[in-house]
Amino acid sequence: GDTVNTASRIESVNKLAKTSVLVSETTYDIVKDNYKWKKKFRTHVKGKELAIVVYEPDFG
Repeated sequence: GDTVNTASRIESVNKLAKTSVLVSETTYDIVKDNYKWKKKFRTHVKGKELAIVVYEPDFG
């Protein structure tokens, strides 16, 4: 469904951005207080009319 497709698109963005992990805005909202964050990206992905927001955690 839509969740799996969105995850796949985020993984594609992850590879292009050369990041180790990107999470959706939904996941970010759930875990944001548990991690530090490096970057926030707004990107267009196939199958979504509007841009989505993804976040990169800072594990360093």
